[in-house]
Amino acid sequence: MSEIQARDPFDSITKGCFVILPGEPRLIDGTESVETLKLRVKEYERTWSEMKNRIDSLLANINKFSIESIVNFVTNAYNDTSNFQNLNLPYCELPTALVFAGINIPDHDVLFKQVARTLQQNGHAVATLRSADCSNLKNTIGHMIEQLMNTQKDYEKDEDEDEGIDERIVFSKRAKGGSRLPKYDMQLLAGWYEHMYQTARCNDNGSRLVVIIQDFECFDPKLLEDLVLICSEYRERLPMVFLIGIATTIEILHDTLPKSTLSLLRMEKFSLLQPDQCFNALVNEVIIEESKGIKLGLAPFKYLTDTYLLLNYSISSYVSKLQYAVMHHYYANPLSFLSNINREEAQARLYLLTDEHLEIIRMQTSFRKFVEACLPNYQEVVKLLKDNNYLRSLIPGFIEEMQLYQKKFSVAFNFIYIIQKSLNEPSMRKQKYYLYFMALQETNGLCESDYVKSVVLHLRKLDCMKLREIVIACKEYLSQRIDDIIELTEAMSLLENFAEKLSSNDDSECELEREQAMLSIGERLVRSRAKAARNKTNSTNDTKLSKDVVGFFEALFRDNLRHYSSITLHELIYYDTVHLLKKAFNAQPREALQTALGQPNHYIRCDCCLEDQSAVDEILSTQNDTCILYKLYLEFGRLINLYDWFVAFKHVLDKAGPIEMNEAQYPLRNRYS
Repeated sequence: MSEIQARDPFDSITKGCFVILPGEPRLIDGTESVETLKLRVKEYERTWSEMKNRIDSLLANINKFSIESIVNFVTNAYNDTSNFQNLNLPYCELPTALVFAGINIPDHDVLFKQVARTLQQNGHAVATLRSADCSNLKNTIGHMIEQLMNTQKDYEKDEDEDEGIDERIVFSKRAKGGSRLPKYDMQLLAGWYEHMYQTARCNDNGSRLVVIIQDFECFDPKLLEDLVLICSEYRERLPMVFLIGIATTIEILHDTLPKSTLSLLRMEKFSLLQPDQCFNALVNEVIIEESKGIKLGLAPFKYLTDTYLLLNYSISSYVSKLQYAVMHHYYANPLSFLSNINREEAQARLYLLTDEHLEIIRMQTSFRKFVEACLPNYQEVVKLLKDNNYLRSLIPGFIEEMQLYQKKFSVAFNFIYIIQKSLNEPSMRKQKYYLYFMALQETNGLCESDYVKSVVLHLRKLDCMKLREIVIACKEYLSQRIDDIIELTEAMSLLENFAEKLSSNDDSECELEREQAMLSIGERLVRSRAKAARNKTNSTNDTKLSKDVVGFFEALFRDNLRHYSSITLHELIYYDTVHLLKKAFNAQPREALQTALGQPNHYIRCDCCLEDQSAVDEILSTQNDTCILYKLYLEFGRLINLYDWFVAFKHVLDKAGPIEMNEAQYPLRNRYS
């Protein structure tokens, strides 16, 4: 039996992991021009870069206050001026910040990197310890010392072998007596800190040595006990501060560490990244507020939201899925290079639209609806279907209409959110992501949903004072967006008018009450009768004003909360494909293996199966050896006999006769031929 030199490229198929390289990146059956291909890549990079920057800025702002509190705690950890500082206690407490960072541990990496970066910018030395890097005590202390000293050196290298070594590294390699210190000896860190301070490399004594224990629940409790005990013994020489990341509750701390260890820690609690607030802000800032780039349709948004809420509760996982959706939109949609542009760019790119592009536009569902709306005008319909130049001239208007729709939608959507927050009905208060899901789900528009109708009904029942609060809140929000949406100037004027009228009613009422308090009993009686008549008139006026305010909101919702499918060529911007997202992030390796082995034309690109699709279920000798063995295995079932299995495999090979050998595709032929 000759030795097989070539390796089967699909040998890893038994491990359920193999790479399928994409084919020609050009779309439209390979006829797409290189210019539009490069534009799609450019638009993807620009769109995702803008979205990623918004996400990073959002996450930084959400945790900004908490991170500043942690930095202040670390900076002031050893600035205790109370009388307890002068007591000679039999133990030394280490300042410890308990950081509750959420239940999803994979997200902690990004959060604690942000905390560590901020602490380093404030002059503190930081070491981040993860359970995967800390198998034993020596390894943990050595890893901590290396990070705090910021020296990634070889401790076994002799001093004489490197004449250009830094002064602090030479100092750290030997103790004061000249003896060599191991890399896990805390005297090494103590000597380094004293040396750094004495040489005035630290301007003051405000520099702290911060040790971040990122995933506390995953550490060995005994290891943490020893680490805390050792560090507490050096408290007088080293200003060490612990940051302990906790994913669950504080009870896990008491269940893991004994009281003798907890007594060495002076603890204070901090919280990072409230998941609900962060997710709502992420959906609002990146998906709702942003008027450029792509938008998620109903199915992808539902999948991403359900995965976040029901499976992993991970922001980083949500962002990675969002990036995949953006990438696939620009990779698979030949019209995507038109999605994130203004009128000037659109005019320049219209010349890149080929006849095939225009035919794809005519095949879109939204364009067919637009054509059907023009049916009374026969000549208009003919021009839309036949005249390519006329269709090109309409595309910039369609893009501007979509961008304006998104801006107006975000304003009306946030008005709904402001109103429902002001209502006294807890059942009416919905999270933003749920409201947006309702907006995508209601094909007739969110204004026609039972929820919005109920919100408007509750709005009718409010008094003028409550209405004034809602109007002022909406006016303040719109004033921040009015420069970007000039079309809502009239709405802004109406809100200001309503706010003035409602405020004047309240002010006049308060003035009358103050005047009546200063009158005698007889005058009050006369005034009360006049007030009753006046209240009857004012009640009528207030009712009319309330109706006007509610009518304004109803008209605004009806005009701006339409479903996105009502906008022509929404396919340029909205991403509605979900099966590839599920396939990419909810992998089913068994199903993929069975498909690859049972139907080799899908993945293995078997030439004979590609030519003859009817031969997929047959066992052909030209198929890959692994596929033949798998199909024979299916015929035998559970009661398989190894000898009969290979005899049947040999019989399949003998039926084919001599064929051109390819050891990469047929690695077993030499063994059984």
